[in-house]
Amino acid sequence: MTASIPNGGSRAGAIFRVTSGNFLEQFDFFLFGFYATQIAAVFFPASSEFASLMMTFAVFGAGFLMRPLGAIVLGAYIDDVGRRKGLIVTLSIMASGTILIVLVPGYKSIGLFAPALVLIGRLLQGFSAGAELGGGARRDVDGGADHHRVLPNHRLRADLRQNRAAPEHLRCAARDHAGGGANFFWLPIGGALSDRIGRRQVLIAMSLLALATTYPALSYLVQAPSFSHMLLSLLWLSFIYGIYNGAMIPSLTEIMPVEVRVAGFSLAYSLATAIFGGFTPAMSTFLIQYTGDKAAPGYWMSVSALCSLCATLYLYRRAGGRLQPVVA
Repeated sequence: MTASIPNGGSRAGAIFRVTSGNFLEQFDFFLFGFYATQIAAVFFPASSEFASLMMTFAVFGAGFLMRPLGAIVLGAYIDDVGRRKGLIVTLSIMASGTILIVLVPGYKSIGLFAPALVLIGRLLQGFSAGAELGGGARRDVDGGADHHRVLPNHRLRADLRQNRAAPEHLRCAARDHAGGGANFFWLPIGGALSDRIGRRQVLIAMSLLALATTYPALSYLVQAPSFSHMLLSLLWLSFIYGIYNGAMIPSLTEIMPVEVRVAGFSLAYSLATAIFGGFTPAMSTFLIQYTGDKAAPGYWMSVSALCSLCATLYLYRRAGGRLQPVVA
């Protein structure tokens, strides 16, 4: 049975719901990183700033360890009851964890209960996020044509026209937050490019670029710190991230049987992010502290790129370079 393709209105609504959920997940990730020093001081005081930060990032990473469990439990639930009901449950759990963290008093007020409650909040967030992206990805694939799992051309053109007509304050926001805005630009391009030339080619190319350039990009920033250098480094890494994910999400979804698509995608994605996502801040802090090289996180990113390259080559080893989409 072939999945029906929704009309323009329902497609736009579905895209908005999925991207909203993904935005909240990414917002949580970046917000925690931006305020890590303040969070460490309030909830995880220690004898040194390094120890305080490491405890903070360890709790942050613990949330990612819950993602595989969330992928199994909530992914199976979504596959059983449907995307709409399932995503409402996952977003509710995410909101509960976020509210808990927001309302927790500091260490000076309630002692060890403060970091414990923050940990519980992070675990709830991680449990929820384990299935959130998989549910959205299934919606995108089930509602798309076989070889065009990204925004249709007419929709993309309409969005670009709308962006050109956006008010000045929106254009200023895009200018001032170039990294996040660039992802919105590169992700659909990565998906469209993989539709045209194949998922494998895009994934291999971006993995090789990340392997070869992440440390040089960070070294370039560290050697001559400035806003322009930071912006160039950020935009380059955003380019690699956006193009890679534009191809990775549909390729990983296509190989999953439809009856376990959410659980299968979510588990695979969560296992990867549990290692290379959640503990990246802690590993970066550790590498900088013990090597004295502020560009040392580039080594960790290069290892991640090497793992991605090996996984891509293994995934496509028997498929002649291209996986055929699984259609419901």
